[in-house]
Amino acid sequence: MNISYRYSLNKDLVIIKKLLSSANSDDRNIDNDNFLLAIDDAQIVACIRIKTLDKGVFELSSLVVREDYRNQKVGRKIVSEILKSDNRRPIYLLTKAELENFYKSNNFRIIEPARLPKVLFKEYKRITNLPFAKDLKVIAMAIY
Repeated sequence: MNISYRYSLNKDLVIIKKLLSSANSDDRNIDNDNFLLAIDDAQIVACIRIKTLDKGVFELSSLVVREDYRNQKVGRKIVSEILKSDNRRPIYLLTKAELENFYKSNNFRIIEPARLPKVLFKEYKRITNLPFAKDLKVIAMAIY
């Protein structure tokens, strides 16, 4: 495995959409965002983006690693790479509680949902009130 990283081009959108769909990940407004891609043997094996939600409000989003590349630290590395190449801060994220240590490995810290910017707090409330999310423990995290 010899993974390289590059930002997405328009021609990558079809593959990015398939990757996001395979993991039921956030595929909203993907035409407007620049994804960081992990490439192995000329194939996209992972993607991630930092979405601009509002002036000065950024969210780490749409992290998907192709199933056959999981548990090989590809996810941790692509998070690290996007944080090195994009210096906008703070960056927030909403995630399942069981992924806390994964994001902590890239210096994200848990924050109280009430400390989220208004636009992201609204999304937090929407997610946590979905009928199927009744037993889902969602946490808010940030890196400054």
